[in-house]
Amino acid sequence: MKILTQLTDMNNFTPNEKSIASYILTHKELMLHLNIQELAKATYTSHSAINRLTHKLGLSGFKEFSIKLAREFQQDAQNISNIDPNYPFALGESSLQVAKDIAELMKETIEKNFAFMDEASLTEAAHLLDQAKRIFIYALGDSQIRAKSFQNKLIKINKYVVITTE
Repeated sequence: MKILTQLTDMNNFTPNEKSIASYILTHKELMLHLNIQELAKATYTSHSAINRLTHKLGLSGFKEFSIKLAREFQQDAQNISNIDPNYPFALGESSLQVAKDIAELMKETIEKNFAFMDEASLTEAAHLLDQAKRIFIYALGDSQIRAKSFQNKLIKINKYVVITTE
């Protein structure tokens, strides 16, 4: 899971850790230039409090935190799209251009969702699906098309799947 998402969720954070997380989220652009001493001073906390927070995020320490945060910023900067998902094509565009823009939008969506995945959660989800006797999928509208596709795949491996909106 992304560091910024974990910081925003603040799951099981102490008041000190919430204070540090809030500072990081409101001063993102400064974070790459701060060392642990400067962050501790800015948040009125200690080095150990910052290290406890980084460990809670699944990292070995502040150095790994800084590196991962820089990577997230770089990924976010590279993933800025010129295609508006609400209006992916304009009047007068060729059919080929419309197809290209929609394909690009789909690729970006998949890549952004993939960035949020972590192996432990994916493994746990697969294990839960494997152990389930019945699987219920809730979907409406366009997501129902994806649900039907997922249902079809699970049926092929002998899983009982119900789309509950049907």
